[in-house]
Amino acid sequence: MSNIYKKNKNFSKLNSVLSKIFVDMGLERRLNEVAFFNYWPEVVGSKFDKDSKAVFVRKKEGYDILIVAVSSSVVAQELYLYKQNLINKVHKMGRSFKFNIKDIHFNTKLWEKDEFRENKTAKPPENAIKRFDKTPLAKDLDDIILPESVAKDIEESMDSHKFVSPEQREKMLRTIVNDIKTQIWMKNNGFPCCEECGIPLRRYNTTKDKILCSSCEFIDLTN
Repeated sequence: MSNIYKKNKNFSKLNSVLSKIFVDMGLERRLNEVAFFNYWPEVVGSKFDKDSKAVFVRKKEGYDILIVAVSSSVVAQELYLYKQNLINKVHKMGRSFKFNIKDIHFNTKLWEKDEFRENKTAKPPENAIKRFDKTPLAKDLDDIILPESVAKDIEESMDSHKFVSPEQREKMLRTIVNDIKTQIWMKNNGFPCCEECGIPLRRYNTTKDKILCSSCEFIDLTN
């Protein structure tokens, strides 16, 4: 296993029951999503990676559906032409992250969510958004050990997919690990968490009845 996951002998910050907490709260699945979504640009290619974003894995009876935000109906139609090929790719990758993806839904409404747009227009009032801007230092992330099951899934997935070069795989591996460690650090440092799935957030809308991540807030749009 990569030394990325080896324990720092001075490590003391991560609670020993963190892995169990992940499972009990359902957060392990969301962290697996964070890792899995880093593959989407490689799956979809440079033609569509700026106009599409994997945002949620929706459970269905016996299988999962990958929800992809797309910038327009034109992009959705083009991607639909490649849908079966994309399903084949994400199904194989998803198994390493405990997903059984057999369908993909392309959704333009999700792209309108503030987080997915570069040109943002219809924003809520500035004072309605509570932001948490603190960021971890490199040492903070070095001190964090991923749950063994998550670390193993990531590394095995990277090793099993040969559609990118070794250099790209290593870069993606480090990006995925950094993303997940940042989520853990946020949770350990009092960031607000989605009241549905438990994933930590950097901001939320104070005018809403509940603190929700984008996926949970917009899940009804995919029904």
